[in-house]
Amino acid sequence: MQDPEPENITGTKQVVHRVEHNIHWGYVAGGVGLLAVAFVLYKLLDLDGEDDENDMSSVT
Repeated sequence: MQDPEPENITGTKQVVHRVEHNIHWGYVAGGVGLLAVAFVLYKLLDLDGEDDENDMSSVT
């Protein structure tokens, strides 16, 4: 938009910027919940801490 001719205006030109930040706490809670579930599943599936593919004790 072009500025009007100076003789047609009075006062001063103001430029206003407003920045607003919002945190959606539902998404934060959901993300933390998913991380907790993933961590619990990881611990349940890997209780002994050993990798079965590299276990050479069963090879005769």
